[in-house]
Amino acid sequence: MWGFILLWQLIVLYVVFKLDESYTPSKVSIRAGDGFHNLKEIKTVELVKPTGYPCLELILGGEGQ
Repeated sequence: MWGFILLWQLIVLYVVFKLDESYTPSKVSIRAGDGFHNLKEIKTVELVKPTGYPCLELILGGEGQ
């Protein structure tokens, strides 16, 4: 076990809906935790026919979530 915390602020995906509709995601779920068994969903984004680089910002809200 390593003794550090990694904070991600932004995740960028490259998607092209026209290239392959069946494999292009329509919904992306980002989960975080310190192990596989305690992951919590922190962000969900619905993509409608995405093309390009959708940015998923992971900045924490005012509630300290």
